[in-house]
Amino acid sequence: MGNPGLSMDDLFKTVVDTPIPKLLIIAGFIFLGVGLVGKIGAKINPGTNGRIACVAFGSLFLIAGLVVYLEAPRTSGTTDITPGASSNSPPGSMAGLPSPLPPSSVPVAGGPPASGFRVIEAWLRADPFDYTGPCPVTIHFTGRISVVGSGTVTYRFGRSDGASARVQTLTFANSGSKNVSTTWALGKSYSGWESIMILDPQTTSSRHANFKIQCQ
Repeated sequence: MGNPGLSMDDLFKTVVDTPIPKLLIIAGFIFLGVGLVGKIGAKINPGTNGRIACVAFGSLFLIAGLVVYLEAPRTSGTTDITPGASSNSPPGSMAGLPSPLPPSSVPVAGGPPASGFRVIEAWLRADPFDYTGPCPVTIHFTGRISVVGSGTVTYRFGRSDGASARVQTLTFANSGSKNVSTTWALGKSYSGWESIMILDPQTTSSRHANFKIQCQ
């Protein structure tokens, strides 16, 4: 007899919530068991050909379950947090334009100094990042630079077309973050990017803030 407290809905939910690799492995063991034992009670009697088929299917399900399990991506269950980075969310998107993708954020690594005043994070995003409509259109880039310590950050914006941008500075009295922004006006269809290029106190850059324009 079945468990009187387990309804068909509970059983269905249990099956749906069970990971696919586990279901395949369980099915494999069941088929192998039937194939190896043969007759089970009065209702299960697969015969010789049926037992051979059960062994074959059981082996197939078992192998498939193990392969899917081993190839499934693993997550560590932890979230990396950049020390000293501001918890403020990025500026909102422009009214009337599509919400931008999450900012291209990258904890800054490599390049001295390893201690003292340094940039620990730089991110930049494009708004709009995917535009279709009349041209010319202006892409607005907003981002943030976060530091540890006090000092001056020297930076400039890099572009996919290789255009040279002026060098700018930000002065920090203590650890924290400051917003940066720039614009790019285009009169034709184009796919490109901008990034923040840190020149001092270390040399590095943010990930690209990609965008695409389709003029109509």
